Amino acid sequence: MQEKSEKNDTTVPSNEGKGFSSEKLYLACIVGLLLIRIFPFANGNYLFDEAFNLDIYILAKDSIWGIMRDYSMANNHILSSILYWFWVSLMGDQNLIYELLVRVPSILWSIGTILVAYYGWRAFLGRKQAFLAALLMAISPVFSGFAWQLRGYSLTVFLSAWLVALSLRHLQRQTVSGRILLFACSLLLPLVMPSAFMMPAAVGLAIFVTRWRCTGKFMDGVLSMLPVFCGVVLGGGYYLTLGPQFVNAARAAGGWDSFWATFFNIFGSFLLHCGIFSLAIPELFRNAWQTLVPRKKTNEASHAPDDALAVYPSLLFVSVVLTIMALLLGRNPIYKYPFPRVFLLMLPPITFAVLSVPLTWKRFSFRGQVAVAFLLAVAINACCDYYVRRAGSNQNIPCQNLLVQRWRGSSELFDVSSFVLKECKETGEAITLLDSALVPSVSFYCRCYNYAALASTFPAIMAPDWFDQTMLNAVFQKHEKLKILAQTEQEAQNILQRISHEHPASLSPRMQYGHWTYYEINFH
Repeated sequence: MQEKSEKNDTTVPSNEGKGFSSEKLYLACIVGLLLIRIFPFANGNYLFDEAFNLDIYILAKDSIWGIMRDYSMANNHILSSILYWFWVSLMGDQNLIYELLVRVPSILWSIGTILVAYYGWRAFLGRKQAFLAALLMAISPVFSGFAWQLRGYSLTVFLSAWLVALSLRHLQRQTVSGRILLFACSLLLPLVMPSAFMMPAAVGLAIFVTRWRCTGKFMDGVLSMLPVFCGVVLGGGYYLTLGPQFVNAARAAGGWDSFWATFFNIFGSFLLHCGIFSLAIPELFRNAWQTLVPRKKTNEASHAPDDALAVYPSLLFVSVVLTIMALLLGRNPIYKYPFPRVFLLMLPPITFAVLSVPLTWKRFSFRGQVAVAFLLAVAINACCDYYVRRAGSNQNIPCQNLLVQRWRGSSELFDVSSFVLKECKETGEAITLLDSALVPSVSFYCRCYNYAALASTFPAIMAPDWFDQTMLNAVFQKHEKLKILAQTEQEAQNILQRISHEHPASLSPRMQYGHWTYYEINFH
């Protein structure tokens, strides 16, 4: 792999003289593309999970110990929540209304991913292929949907890219410092979220097989992957100290019902991310097969020890695929299939692997590859944005996967909170019932304006799911007014049906705000 890339690097700016400044300029342009792509999203309202995480696991905690010991729900991406706790403490609660400012840590981790993809992989891919890797990550229709979110996804992708770079250096030369860094990165990944153990697991498997097949010594493979194994076991083992909390959170975690829907969204999204470089995938499988099943059956090594870096990309790619399939096929029947977004951290190893096999088409120059990759990504991103706009707030249109996320970049959630405040000023306090998917975000913005609860201590915003018979009886006793804010009368009727609990009730429209209408509930 290195020999090929060194031959192809003659046309790429070097680190000397003018080449150095040109190289920095090209990299700055890549980072600029990432920022241009994610700016509208990062400047938009907090999404459901962001508002929930910010409210429950960051603002409500007095110390990082409180964050570490509260895993009541899987929304708590522990290491990310800790870092955001420091950031929010530094900038002050008064600035929470500025979403772009609050999301700066995630944006910085995303920029770090681009830098690691270029500088960390350059010595092994060559400058041109490392440039393409950084470009793919920057314009990715998959990564751009999560690179800005106030959650742990961009941090796991950054650590994943770093783990790939560390594993390459570890295979090249095993040093004490390299083992320590490999251990540390493998430890940190599951501390962000438990599902992130899959990345060290895939890397550890690839390192083991690479060293074993290249040296012919099984124990050499075991010892080589030991830092990764120890790190991921220690990091993942932390959740066992949480006891029933972790078990209950795992059971309550949502997911998808269909294996095939999950499978196609994961691998289809990865193919769209790789674009034209997906053409390298058959070659990766072929290389892995030749390494694992050599033509001559012998107990000796199938490759020379110096070939470790040449065979590692294909083995890493296969390890990633096998790890994903094992998690999908090994699912406990009582649980749903994982949300596709938990597999986002597999983007860096897949990107590295497909770019370790340079395209050999005649007359398809490096500039041509850059142009085609860029134009294809622009087209895919445009299609995704169009789909999100078309889906809007219509819950009947699925819009939550690796390619699209409902409400991203929207300011409508803040607008809805302003409608609630206006209604309160005009008609007095009332409990507003909203679609459950909107409640965390709208409640957060209302809280920013000191309207989180009524004088009677009832929440100002409530979801129909919370409104059981006991809650309805309490509302009757306190003589609180109930209203529904919905986009259509049918939506309002559905909410009324869910909360009335067979009490005769009707709706009367009170005020329209844009395409939102306030309805008063009249119990008979």
